[in-house]
Parts: sequence; structure tokens; C-alpha cells
Amino acid sequence: MRLNPKVLWTNVAMLAGPCMLCDQPAAGPGGTELCRSCSAALPYNRLCCRRCALPLTAAESPGIIPTALCQACLRSPPPYALTLAPLLYEGFPRYWIRRLKQGFGLVEGRLLGNLMVEAFLERQAGPRPGRIPLPDVLVPVPLATSRLIRRGHNQSISLAKPLSHRLGIPLRRRAVQRTRRTATQRGLGRDLRLSNLEGAFRSRPWRGERIAIVDDVMTTGATVSRLAITLLEAGAGEVMVFCATRTAAAPSLLIDSAHDRANTSAGLELDEHMGRRGGPARRRCR
Repeated sequence: MRLNPKVLWTNVAMLAGPCMLCDQPAAGPGGTELCRSCSAALPYNRLCCRRCALPLTAAESPGIIPTALCQACLRSPPPYALTLAPLLYEGFPRYWIRRLKQGFGLVEGRLLGNLMVEAFLERQAGPRPGRIPLPDVLVPVPLATSRLIRRGHNQSISLAKPLSHRLGIPLRRRAVQRTRRTATQRGLGRDLRLSNLEGAFRSRPWRGERIAIVDDVMTTGATVSRLAITLLEAGAGEVMVFCATRTAAAPSLLIDSAHDRANTSAGLELDEHMGRRGGPARRRCR
């Protein structure tokens, strides 16, 4: 008797293994590798700008308003229509992203992708003004060939796979290519990042499709902005962004601001802790 690989994979995925954070049975939303307690304790980015997902203060958006915009997007709207970024780039999500980029971290990629799916479904079940239209196509942010060889995989593709599988959205891995290797974006403000990415992407032609760019971290939004412009110029009808995590820094701030220097120090401490313990301290759930 021959087994259908898709059915077999679905059945295996439904088996609850241990939670990634506390070793209790995983029974998180959507079959994620977390228990419900650990899933609820994550740093979610719920009060944020609809356009760029920048975290907002209570004064900027009293209550959770799914259509609220930040001051930067009101002054100068970005080329993408909206952003889904369910988690803040801190704590365990930050560790998972670093694992995904530096240590393969394919399990972490699947987990973050499933959390994006759950955030999308939660928005769809909420008030109509806050709902997100289903994209026609998923386009992962491409890597330069040298970085792809060094990492062994494109983390944006790893994040996009659960979105494609569970939401039934086609994943176009090679729709966009990097035309040249760019200098590192670390330490650059938004304007310098945009200049650094000038002419860095080339897209296949489109016919008015609604495209979702998939990425791991949004900081200033420069990468997704440049890629969105490329897609729109190639004929896309609308571009949105699905990003696993969002930093709390305003887009106009430099990455080496006091806020980010503090985050960098925290990251170095986290790296040292990972070196001693093999990862952040595990949670204790009751």
C-alpha cells in the first residue's frame, strides 16, 4: 500500500511534541511548537500602525484600532499597502530570528511562519476594517548568492512555506532576484539604506496581482520599500508585507541610536548566554 506523502506529513504535523520553551506538551494555536501558556507569553505586536506595523503608544491609538497609522506613514505613505508583523523583535522571537539567520533554525522558521498564519487568521476573524485581503502570490525577499551559500538557505523562504501551505497562496521563490550584492544595512538610517538598495532587485513581469513580500525583521522598512517599488514598476497591482517581527525603533531613527545600542548590548548578552547554555533560559509552565 502506497501512502500519500501530503496526508502522511499532515498527520505527523498534528502529533503534539514538546513545547520549544518549556518542554510541556505543545498544543499552541494552529499546531505550533509551543504550549498555550508560552504562546500567550510572547511579545506580540498588537497595537501598531496598519501600514508599517510600527508599535504605537496608547496616546497614538487609544484601544486596539486595526486601521490606525503612525505619524511617519501619515506624512509619507510607504509604497506597500499594509504590514502584518505579529511579534516584536525581542526576547525569544529575536533569538529565533538569529537562529534562523545564523544557525539554519528551520524549526524556528516553521514556528514563526505558523505564528504569522495565526495572526492573519485572527485579523480575518476580527472587525471588517482590520481584515487583510488574501494575497495572490507570496514573494520572499531574495538573498545575494554569497549570503545564500554561506547560510545554506533563504530565511524568508522558510518563513513563507507555512503561509503558502496553510493559506493556499502560491510561493514564487524566483520571482525576484538580487542584481548585485549590497553593503550591510547595519548601522545605516532609512535614507542610507534606501540608497544602498538602489537597483538591487529585478522582478519578473506581473499582471496586477496582489503580492505579499515575506521577510524576517522590519527595522526601517527600507528593504521592503525598495522591493515594493520594484514589484509595482513590474506591474503588481498592490504590495503588502508579511514580516515575522518588527523592531520598536521609529523609521526615521538611525540604527545606531541610543535605543538600538541598548538592544545591541542586550543581543551580545543573549549571544553569550546562548554560548553557555545553548539558548535562552527555558520557561516554567504550570
